[in-house]
Amino acid sequence: SQCPDCIHRGQNRFLRFSCFPPFFETSLCSNARPFGLVALEAMLAKKPVIGANHGGLREIISNNETGYFFRPNNSEDLSHKIEDLITSRDRITEFGNKGYQKAVKDFSLQRHVDNFIEIYNDIFN
Repeated sequence: SQCPDCIHRGQNRFLRFSCFPPFFETSLCSNARPFGLVALEAMLAKKPVIGANHGGLREIISNNETGYFFRPNNSEDLSHKIEDLITSRDRITEFGNKGYQKAVKDFSLQRHVDNFIEIYNDIFN
Protein backbone atom coordinates (compact mmCIF):
# COMPACT_ATOMS: atom_id res chain seq x y z
CA SER A 1 0.00 0.00 0.00
CA GLN A 2 1.14 3.52 -0.72
CA CYS A 3 1.57 6.02 2.05
CA PRO A 4 -0.07 9.37 1.17
CA ASP A 5 2.68 11.24 3.04
CA CYS A 6 5.45 9.86 0.85
CA ILE A 7 6.46 10.17 -2.77
CA HIS A 8 7.02 6.69 -4.18
CA ARG A 9 9.62 5.91 -6.83
CA GLY A 10 10.22 2.21 -7.29
CA GLN A 11 11.12 0.65 -3.95
CA ASN A 12 12.05 4.01 -2.38
CA ARG A 13 9.81 6.38 -0.47
CA PHE A 14 10.65 10.03 -0.02
CA LEU A 15 8.94 12.14 2.62
CA ARG A 16 7.45 15.46 1.64
CA PHE A 17 9.12 18.18 3.67
CA SER A 18 6.91 21.13 2.75
CA CYS A 19 4.91 20.95 6.00
CA PHE A 20 7.92 20.76 8.34
CA PRO A 21 9.22 23.82 10.18
CA PRO A 22 12.25 25.50 8.59
CA PHE A 23 14.65 24.39 11.35
CA PHE A 24 13.92 20.71 10.66
CA GLU A 25 16.91 19.23 8.97
CA THR A 26 17.04 15.71 7.56
CA SER A 27 15.08 12.51 7.54
CA LEU A 28 15.86 9.40 5.54
CA CYS A 29 13.02 7.07 4.70
CA SER A 30 14.11 3.97 2.83
CA ASN A 31 13.13 0.36 2.35
CA ALA A 32 16.58 -1.03 1.60
CA ARG A 33 20.11 0.34 1.59
CA PRO A 34 23.22 -1.86 1.78
CA PHE A 35 25.20 1.22 2.85
CA GLY A 36 23.52 4.43 3.89
CA LEU A 37 25.56 7.00 1.97
CA VAL A 38 22.74 9.57 2.18
CA ALA A 39 22.69 9.16 5.97
CA LEU A 40 26.46 9.57 6.16
CA GLU A 41 26.33 12.69 3.98
CA ALA A 42 23.62 14.14 6.22
CA MET A 43 25.73 13.47 9.29
CA LEU A 44 28.71 15.22 7.69
CA ALA A 45 26.40 18.20 7.21
CA LYS A 46 25.56 18.02 10.95
CA LYS A 47 21.99 16.88 10.30
CA PRO A 48 20.15 14.29 12.41
CA VAL A 49 19.04 11.19 10.56
CA ILE A 50 15.94 9.02 10.87
CA GLY A 51 16.34 5.68 9.17
CA ALA A 52 14.73 2.27 8.96
CA ASN A 53 16.26 -0.20 11.42
CA HIS A 54 17.78 -2.58 8.89
CA GLY A 55 20.56 -2.87 6.35
CA GLY A 56 23.62 -0.68 6.34
CA LEU A 57 21.93 2.09 8.28
CA ARG A 58 22.46 0.09 11.48
CA GLU A 59 26.22 0.58 11.03
CA ILE A 60 25.89 4.33 10.54
CA ILE A 61 23.13 5.65 12.79
CA SER A 62 23.49 5.43 16.56
CA ASN A 63 19.91 5.31 17.84
CA ASN A 64 19.05 8.15 20.25
CA GLU A 65 22.53 9.63 19.72
CA THR A 66 22.96 10.65 16.06
CA GLY A 67 19.34 10.14 15.07
CA TYR A 68 16.53 7.63 15.32
CA PHE A 69 15.63 4.25 13.93
CA PHE A 70 12.06 3.48 13.02
CA ARG A 71 10.55 0.05 12.47
CA PRO A 72 10.65 -0.75 8.73
CA ASN A 73 7.33 -0.22 6.93
CA ASN A 74 5.81 1.37 10.03
CA SER A 75 4.70 4.90 9.16
CA GLU A 76 3.30 5.47 12.66
CA ASP A 77 6.67 4.78 14.28
CA LEU A 78 8.35 7.03 11.70
CA SER A 79 5.89 9.85 12.37
CA HIS A 80 6.59 9.63 16.12
CA LYS A 81 10.33 9.92 15.50
CA ILE A 82 9.82 12.94 13.22
CA GLU A 83 7.50 14.57 15.74
CA ASP A 84 10.04 14.03 18.50
CA LEU A 85 12.73 15.77 16.46
CA ILE A 86 10.67 18.71 15.22
CA THR A 87 9.62 19.57 18.76
CA SER A 88 13.20 19.94 20.01
CA ARG A 89 15.74 22.23 18.38
CA ASP A 90 18.23 21.15 21.06
CA ARG A 91 17.88 17.49 20.06
CA ILE A 92 18.34 18.39 16.38
CA THR A 93 21.55 20.23 17.23
CA GLU A 94 22.79 17.50 19.57
CA PHE A 95 22.12 14.67 17.10
CA GLY A 96 23.65 16.72 14.28
CA ASN A 97 26.86 17.42 16.19
CA LYS A 98 27.22 13.83 17.42
CA GLY A 99 26.50 12.53 13.92
CA TYR A 100 29.23 14.73 12.47
CA GLN A 101 31.71 13.51 15.07
CA LYS A 102 30.82 9.89 14.37
CA ALA A 103 31.04 10.33 10.59
CA VAL A 104 34.47 11.94 10.79
CA LYS A 105 35.78 9.42 13.33
CA ASP A 106 34.37 6.20 11.87
CA PHE A 107 34.10 6.85 8.12
CA SER A 108 37.03 9.08 7.18
CA LEU A 109 39.47 8.13 4.44
CA GLN A 110 42.24 7.81 7.03
CA ARG A 111 40.10 5.40 9.08
CA HIS A 112 39.57 3.20 6.01
CA VAL A 113 43.29 3.26 5.15
CA ASP A 114 44.16 2.32 8.73
CA ASN A 115 41.63 -0.55 8.62
CA PHE A 116 43.10 -1.89 5.36
CA ILE A 117 46.64 -1.71 6.77
CA GLU A 118 45.49 -3.62 9.85
CA ILE A 119 43.86 -6.30 7.69
CA TYR A 120 46.97 -6.67 5.51
CA ASN A 121 49.18 -6.87 8.59
CA ASP A 122 46.94 -9.58 10.06
CA ILE A 123 47.09 -11.57 6.84
CA PHE A 124 50.82 -11.31 6.18
CA ASN A 125 52.19 -11.45 9.72
